[in-house]
Amino acid sequence: MTDKQPEEKQVPLYELLEDVPEDFRIGFKDNDNWSAGVTWHPIGVMCHQAAAKLRRLHEVNAELVEALQGCLVMLERANCSTGYCCCGMRVDTHGFGDGHSPVDEGDYHQSNAVERASAAIAKATGEQQ
Repeated sequence: MTDKQPEEKQVPLYELLEDVPEDFRIGFKDNDNWSAGVTWHPIGVMCHQAAAKLRRLHEVNAELVEALQGCLVMLERANCSTGYCCCGMRVDTHGFGDGHSPVDEGDYHQSNAVERASAAIAKATGEQQ
């Protein structure tokens, strides 16, 4: 037997938390002595509060992924070349004699942004940990 459900049968955690009766409480003894008293914690209320926050985060995550995917498409298609190397020299007059190969600063930042956005989308959708 496995403790992992097939993906199509998995229930989001916020739905499980919403199923806890809101008036459910759990008691913990205050010391090692039960006669010292019990502190009751409103676990049901806490579960419902956590469920509301998780549901909101789940919805916001989906909206942000969709928005970022749209931005990524535009960013990948954009021409961000500036004509200047990251060192400040013009790319068309830059040579290997300047100590490094020319790297257009716009292309460099575009490439980094595309890479970071792609990684964030993969992480948000569960494709990457």
